[in-house]
Amino acid sequence: MIIIGFGMGKVEYMLSRLMAFDAEIIGTWGCLPEYYPQVLEMVVTGKISVGPFVQTRPMSTIREAFEEAHRTPPDRRIILIPDF
Repeated sequence: MIIIGFGMGKVEYMLSRLMAFDAEIIGTWGCLPEYYPQVLEMVVTGKISVGPFVQTRPMSTIREAFEEAHRTPPDRRIILIPDF
């Protein structure tokens, strides 16, 4: 299982299930640069869907995006798209 994104919620796992299926949990704030091409390819080909984890906004709305994020933390990562 691959989980993309970040949340503040508490997550619990049953160690017995991890052991039974020889699974592992790896946490990271990002991936190593040598994995970027492989991960990007997985996103481009649809193996990994980032849609539920990101929202796009025009870069011209950066001020509004920051103000909104300070009022209420966004539930998805905001990606600014150049529009000028």
